[in-house]
Amino acid sequence: GGCGSGSLWRAGEGQMKLILAIIFFSFSNFLFKTLIDQSEGLTSLMGVPVFLPDWLTYLGSVVVLALFFGAYYIFVSWNEETDAAVLEM
Repeated sequence: GGCGSGSLWRAGEGQMKLILAIIFFSFSNFLFKTLIDQSEGLTSLMGVPVFLPDWLTYLGSVVVLALFFGAYYIFVSWNEETDAAVLEM
């Protein structure tokens, strides 16, 4: 596996290519985080954290998310039947 957990699992089994991948991923993550923290331009692009219950209360957050995912489920189910939103490649 090439995903995070699969890479860790295989690295634990001794696969050198995934051990190296984890080392270089960790190093590049550290470098990029340092770059972002030291750059005012990049930091300003990050935006602000949002915690929905601060804006909508816990009940409002649950309702909004349930409506969003319900609408998404209805759309996906409809699209599986009709293929109306499928782009031909």
